[in-house]
Amino acid sequence: MYYLIPMDKIILRFISYNSKYLLGKYSSKKKKNFLNGKGDLDFYDKNRKLRKSFEILLKKKNYIIIKRYHKTGLRIDALDEKLNLYCLDFLNGIETNPFFFNLYKGNKIKKINSIKINIHLFDLLKIFINFVNHLIWRLESILNQKPTLIECFGVDGAGKTYLSNKIYSKFKGNISIYKLHLWKFKNKNINYPQLIPYKHDVYNLIFSLLKEIFILLNILILYLKINTKNFKKTIYIFDRSCWDVFIDPSRYRLNHNPYIIKLFLIFFLKNSYKFFLKREYSIIKKRKNEINYKRYNLLNKNLRKFFSKYTYFSK
Repeated sequence: MYYLIPMDKIILRFISYNSKYLLGKYSSKKKKNFLNGKGDLDFYDKNRKLRKSFEILLKKKNYIIIKRYHKTGLRIDALDEKLNLYCLDFLNGIETNPFFFNLYKGNKIKKINSIKINIHLFDLLKIFINFVNHLIWRLESILNQKPTLIECFGVDGAGKTYLSNKIYSKFKGNISIYKLHLWKFKNKNINYPQLIPYKHDVYNLIFSLLKEIFILLNILILYLKINTKNFKKTIYIFDRSCWDVFIDPSRYRLNHNPYIIKLFLIFFLKNSYKFFLKREYSIIKKRKNEINYKRYNLLNKNLRKFFSKYTYFSK
């Protein structure tokens, strides 16, 4: 057993060590808003060393990291185990226009509006170099930008929807975010019917294989959609993961283990953040009396087996 330093202490320590690179006044009010997930802090990070050290720090503590590339740098949003949100922006230059990086002659590290820069003839070479560097950065941004995937696991009644709603509320208004149920986007304007699991018998082998192909096509369409350029800066929260088809195939009337789906999901969801919610059967029965004790034990066994292989972040 080891003592886990609270996330806010880790962040504040990082800010204290690198305060000379902070852009703007770090007042007590700004600090309070930042720790409450309101607003971000800007750092001058020309050599990109700060962002790398910050990522390493967060990965060691197993927190969720959301990276968003933009024209002048990289924004990192971090979510800790208590669902506290912290936002830091690492800028490639202090000038707001990337074509004018390193043209400001002042000594203080602060954000500089382009109109405050006096451009001389001998600065044209610097502007050309900035232009080339900016093209390289934008290409790097396109290649490195990936959507953030968060999955919730647990038996029926464990609180997957509640947790996904809590995470959604943290990011809403701050970043583009969607809730999903399996391979379907959830629309808050539509009341989805509550399906009773295990109501029907499983299919025979032929129909079971056809059902697997149908599910696989839906997951493939979802993968293509969220990996297009316009959706890569988005968070996707699965209140029921697509992995559920493999963990509990009988729920989807499959009488075989869907190994084709498994192979694709290993590729599709390999870098997702996974939450495993564990609840006692007595609590499950009170909250959602949909499964018996035998089914509860079977699902928990399958979930523990799954989490021993595929995840590095569980709750």
